[in-house]
Amino acid sequence: MPRNPLLALPLAAVLVAGCGRSSSEPCDPACRAGFECYYGICLPSGFDAGTDGDTVHPDDAADRPETPDDAPYDTGCADPAICDDGDPCTLDLCEPAGGCSHPPVPDGTGCPDDGDPCSQDVCMAGACVHPAAEECCLAPEECDDGDPCTTDDCGPDHLCRNEPIPDCCARDADCLWEGHLWECDPESHVCYDPPGGEFCASCTTRRDCGDGGESSDDWCVRYAWNDAGCTKDCRDDADCPGASYCRSLERESACTAADAACICVSRFGSCAAYNTYGAPCLVDASCRSCDACDDLVCRGGACTWPCEGPEECPLGAVCADGVCGPG
Repeated sequence: MPRNPLLALPLAAVLVAGCGRSSSEPCDPACRAGFECYYGICLPSGFDAGTDGDTVHPDDAADRPETPDDAPYDTGCADPAICDDGDPCTLDLCEPAGGCSHPPVPDGTGCPDDGDPCSQDVCMAGACVHPAAEECCLAPEECDDGDPCTTDDCGPDHLCRNEPIPDCCARDADCLWEGHLWECDPESHVCYDPPGGEFCASCTTRRDCGDGGESSDDWCVRYAWNDAGCTKDCRDDADCPGASYCRSLERESACTAADAACICVSRFGSCAAYNTYGAPCLVDASCRSCDACDDLVCRGGACTWPCEGPEECPLGAVCADGVCGPG
């Protein structure tokens, strides 16, 4: 690019004025910023005085090619290392034609740990965030599942562990044994056989049944003046032995969550009929010794009753060929 002819004339006049001077002659007064002393004369820094050829004029076509719109000469990227912005949630891209760029990494990419074991350390929208981790624990008490028959522990991975406890009971339904109405101790959660625990055992008052006493969960149910038997409270049919179901004390119908108290009762409405099951017999009449025993039949030398499913048979018996039989 040709030099500016308007600038050449005053420059030439200055150089003529410096003829005969030494190149080391100081300028007095000293040159201000942007100028340098040349033969005792202050000249703009960078102008080529034409003596040593080393000083480059800003518009010297020989030293810098023309670029469109005065864009910088080098806009590319030669070394990827110079693009590292130190942000773990952005990419550091080196583009020869466009220089460095830093788009966000994909959401969910890991980022530095914040030291909280119950938080996640992930990149979201180009930023390192720490949302709470799901199912994370710091102490065993945070893992209580409300089940007395499981352990409650927080593992080294900060996840809860609830392992079953052997021989543990949470309710009486866990303690039903053949021929007995075992119960679950509410404090130790261990099954035990109360003294009068058998369902439909003969009784006069509730003190004759189970643990006895007015505060126990055992009851004496009277089906008729000469027909009474022990039973216990229940929450649903699962708490009751076979051939009995859970009924409300107040409504004498199926127990619901709204009922204050429910007990197990014989499906045949009689403990006499329940206790006749399995008695020796020769004919059906031998089994019908009570008012509620009319449906009992003699099969294989033992009294039994008709059934449509195993829930209609005593605990341990099965329903086969329309009657209850040994399991």
